[in-house]
Amino acid sequence: MAEIWWHWRETSQQTEKTNFCLSSRRLFLLYWFLFRISRFILLYVLCFVIRICFVFRTSNFVFFI
Repeated sequence: MAEIWWHWRETSQQTEKTNFCLSSRRLFLLYWFLFRISRFILLYVLCFVIRICFVFRTSNFVFFI
């Protein structure tokens, strides 16, 4: 009985380790994906702000309002 319990304990620890490795890898991929997306979003927002400023400078509020 003790051998069966010991074997079950070892296998459960191994599955916990593999689950942890899989989840950490998944988290890493998620963070990397979010980092890539956030870079694109920041670039888009920066371009948008530059365009708004350009419109402000060229057309004294007329087109913007």
